[in-house]
Amino acid sequence: MGRTMIFVDANNFCQGLNRYYPEYKVQVQISKLISLLSEGRQVIKIFYYLNAFRTRKEDIAKQEDFVKKLEASIPNLKIKLFAMQKRKDAPGYQEKGVDQELTMDMIWESDNFDTAILVSEDKDFVGCVERLIKDKGKKVEVVIPIFGAGHHLRNVATRRRILSVSQIEGIIKKGKRLS
Repeated sequence: MGRTMIFVDANNFCQGLNRYYPEYKVQVQISKLISLLSEGRQVIKIFYYLNAFRTRKEDIAKQEDFVKKLEASIPNLKIKLFAMQKRKDAPGYQEKGVDQELTMDMIWESDNFDTAILVSEDKDFVGCVERLIKDKGKKVEVVIPIFGAGHHLRNVATRRRILSVSQIEGIIKKGKRLS
C-alpha cells in the first residue's frame, strides 16, 4: 500500500458522532481510531486537528500537557490545536482555520505519502482531494461513519471507507451529556 498519512478533522468527525448519539457526550479514543485506520499500513505521520475549548490559563496548560503526553504515546502523531473564536453573527463559538491548515498540510506533505486517509465529512476538502488525485497521482481514502453524510467527498475519493456502528462503538467512550 505504500506510505500512508492520516488526517483527522476531529471536530467534524465528533460532531457527526454526537448527532448520532445525542443522549451522550461522545469522546473519540484517538489511539483506537488510529489503530483501526492503520491496519496493515505503513503510517508515517498522523495529523489530528483539534479544537481547544478551554479559555482559562490553567485549563489551557492542562490541555497542552494532555496533548504532549498523547503525542509521546502514539508514534508519528502530531496534534494541532485551534482556538475557538467567538461568533460575530450569532451567539457561541466557531472553529477557525482548521480546514485551511488541513488542506495546506495535505498539499505540503503530498511528496511524502502515496495514500492519504482523510477522516471528515466536510465538503470543503473536495477541491484538495481532487487536486491530490488528478495533479499529484495520490490515492485519497475518505473515512466517514455509516450514518454520516459526506457524499461530496465520497464521490471524489479513490476509496471510501464507511465505519460500521460496531467499529465506531470500538473507538468511542460515551459519557454523560451535560444539559
